[in-house]
Amino acid sequence: MAQAVLRFVHVTDPHLMPPGTPLYGSHPAERLAAAFAHIAAHAEEARCVVLTGDLAHGGRSEGYAVLADLLRELSIPCHLLVGNHDNRETLRRQFPDLPGDGNDHLQYAVDYGEASLVMLDTLKDDDHQGALCEARLDWLETTLAARTGRTVLLFLHHPPFRLEGGERFAEILARHPVAHMFYGHIHRPMHGSWRGIGFSCQRGTNHQI
Repeated sequence: MAQAVLRFVHVTDPHLMPPGTPLYGSHPAERLAAAFAHIAAHAEEARCVVLTGDLAHGGRSEGYAVLADLLRELSIPCHLLVGNHDNRETLRRQFPDLPGDGNDHLQYAVDYGEASLVMLDTLKDDDHQGALCEARLDWLETTLAARTGRTVLLFLHHPPFRLEGGERFAEILARHPVAHMFYGHIHRPMHGSWRGIGFSCQRGTNHQI
């Protein structure tokens, strides 16, 4: 079956701070604004942006308010994910329409024609490592099963091959294949294949590791 074509932009790890506050020698809001300006100038055919977590450094409300201001400059939708530096409750207060799975996790799917973007919440509270509990994995299996025959792109914050709950995660992907996985967290470009599924990671917009 031919893969559906969807043009989008993957951005990750902005680590936004309160206005005027630097982080590691640079200003995260300025870096993300520059990325959005570049998208507007050079990615006219993109249908959306996906921002894969660590939206606000320390999950601070001021950082999410900065993000809301920056998103007003985008002319296309931006789909948000949480990372280990985020706080779900604080993020929801700033973005009350952000979808969830009904179990307090910020994960959801968005369909564009024959392509589906699946946003997976890998945040483990008070821990920098990623995790998938049974509730999240049940949601993932149901969501992928409902999209059999579509081109499915999976987005998450943490590397997919280093997750707590990863064994069942791999079993689900074996039953319901996805076309590609996109993640952040490690602040460096990376690509490859895991269990026959391609993956890629982008640099963080503010600082690299």
